[in-house]
Amino acid sequence: MYFVLVLAFGFFAMWKANRDLPWPAFLLGQTPASIWYWCADQVIVQRVLAARNIAHAKGSTLMAGILKVLPMFMIVIPGMISRVIFADKLAC
Repeated sequence: MYFVLVLAFGFFAMWKANRDLPWPAFLLGQTPASIWYWCADQVIVQRVLAARNIAHAKGSTLMAGILKVLPMFMIVIPGMISRVIFADKLAC
């Protein structure tokens, strides 16, 4: 079974022009929110402060980051694969 995928020009463009959400607003708005979450969220900060030593503090922060990225592999990647496999059956 072979899949042929024809992509439109600019499909992989990182910063597409969008009226509803311009990329500077996303970049400048998301950065403070991310810094607040990772540097000031009480659960994450408490996990680091309660560590036995610096190695455990680094490990707990790394583990929290891995758990944060895990849903992408569980939700987004299978959705992208299904979009390619069932391209003729999906409405979008």
